[in-house]
Amino acid sequence: MKEELKRHGSPEAITTDGLRSYRAAMNELGNSEKQEIGRWANNRVENSHLPFR
Repeated sequence: MKEELKRHGSPEAITTDGLRSYRAAMNELGNSEKQEIGRWANNRVENSHLPFR
């Protein structure tokens, strides 16, 4: 994740599920305020990356 942030810059929001490891990584990178955790928000993101729609 650190390399992607260097390459593409910091996004407005990062959508993840509620795993503690994501929270720890976001705190380490300094992006904890940009993390969005929602019950169905991650499903919407993952379904947009399907090979067909």
